[in-house]
Amino acid sequence: MMNRVNFARLSGTVVDVCRGHGTFLDSGELNAIVTFIHGGGLARMRQHEDEQRRLTAAKQTPAPPARSPAHGGSSDWDAPSLAEMLYELFGG
Repeated sequence: MMNRVNFARLSGTVVDVCRGHGTFLDSGELNAIVTFIHGGGLARMRQHEDEQRRLTAAKQTPAPPARSPAHGGSSDWDAPSLAEMLYELFGG
């Protein structure tokens, strides 16, 4: 059973993968993969995966209820932690 997989999820080169026998490349696919890697594609893939992990973690962490000092409560967020959180979410 062959599965078609986008190499490194971002390359645009779709390869055929068999669990028992390995990965099969059609004509030109090896060249496309090497070009992708030499162009920094694996670094972009890792960066994309890191961003996805951060976003998933941020969605799973419930935000504390915000209370404004103007409405009689104290703020649960201080400016440095809010800035750090935004930097983590949006990459500065």
